[in-house]
Amino acid sequence: MKPPAFVLTPLSQIPSKPIPYLWHPYIPQGRLVVLEGAPGTGKTWAAAGISSLFSEGHFLRGNKVGPDEPPGKILFLNMGDDPHDILRPRLGSAQANLSQVFFLGRPEGEESTALDLVELSRTLEKEKPVLLVIDPIEPFLENLDMPKDLRRFSRELSLLAKRHSCTILALRRRARGRKERERAEAFACCAGSILLATRDPDVSGRYLIVHERSEGEAEGERLGFEVRDGRFQWIFPSKITSAEPGHRGRAAAFDEARRYLLWFLGTGPRTVMSVFEAAESEGIHRKSLYRAKKFLGIRSRQGRGYWWWTLPPAEEGEQPAAVSQTAERPSAEKRATPDDPQGRRNSRPSKSRDSNPYSVLDALYELENPDDPDGLEFFTGKPNGAASVVCRCAGKGDS
Repeated sequence: MKPPAFVLTPLSQIPSKPIPYLWHPYIPQGRLVVLEGAPGTGKTWAAAGISSLFSEGHFLRGNKVGPDEPPGKILFLNMGDDPHDILRPRLGSAQANLSQVFFLGRPEGEESTALDLVELSRTLEKEKPVLLVIDPIEPFLENLDMPKDLRRFSRELSLLAKRHSCTILALRRRARGRKERERAEAFACCAGSILLATRDPDVSGRYLIVHERSEGEAEGERLGFEVRDGRFQWIFPSKITSAEPGHRGRAAAFDEARRYLLWFLGTGPRTVMSVFEAAESEGIHRKSLYRAKKFLGIRSRQGRGYWWWTLPPAEEGEQPAAVSQTAERPSAEKRATPDDPQGRRNSRPSKSRDSNPYSVLDALYELENPDDPDGLEFFTGKPNGAASVVCRCAGKGDS
């Protein structure tokens, strides 16, 4: 079968159309919008707050708040939370018009995670909602292993949103690791906007939303919201000062990453992935980590199937870097002892299986290599300063 021929159309005959917005410039109308964030960063709360605005007819289509419009219908396709104890209370806390918000559930007894786009298209055609929230999107991506399949699914959702002039807000966990990032980038290829939810580490109960990518215009300023005493409240950019998280300058971000690496690596080498994952939970960007790593002279080594970071050994007569610098975790309880006058050891992270994989690997290494008295000494070179902790952990002899 002969493929169809191309049709050339001069741009002079193609009219220009501005992108419509439900909330300028964060949420374009009739587009796929991705809201991502680590667990516990308020993604569902943010979706509830957005739904509350639209369900009351509060659309921010331009640079200023326009007149109220008829309430918009909102559909929630939720595979992770119980609507009775999660969605209903949070939407009520956000003061949404609950008569305009509908839970799109599966028939009783059906537990399939496949998303029937044909059936979903019929529902959108019938109900004509302004917003469809899919929380989370991951269950529908489980069977899509290849990036090309994720890109195809993203394109189908985007076309579905344009066809029915319904914004599809897909919530997902922030990608960690190379493979997850590749999958996340493939799925977001057709997104009209990407938002990042994060917790404000300095203000309890406050969350921030960062506009990471926009299809048509420059990214908007950071938004925020608070949940206090069960009440949801938006914090618009004019009330988020430059001194608050998300607006720190490069120097402040570098200093924060430097202090964090001194604290996190204070007990000895850590796997690179554990450093990245812990820093992400603290809101520290990888670029800041790499700048601080270079400044501190942190060493990279490969061993036992992992890449590791370790603080440089202290020069003779000097304190280890982890002790000589101010690197304690603010929330950690410090208890001074004669051997540890600054209380540093008690404020360091514990060697649990989740946060410090080398403690488990050392035990396996001892079982497989009972005659190796040096353990990880090959990894750190001369056991000195903070690095000697690992030599004592893995080795049979006295390091």
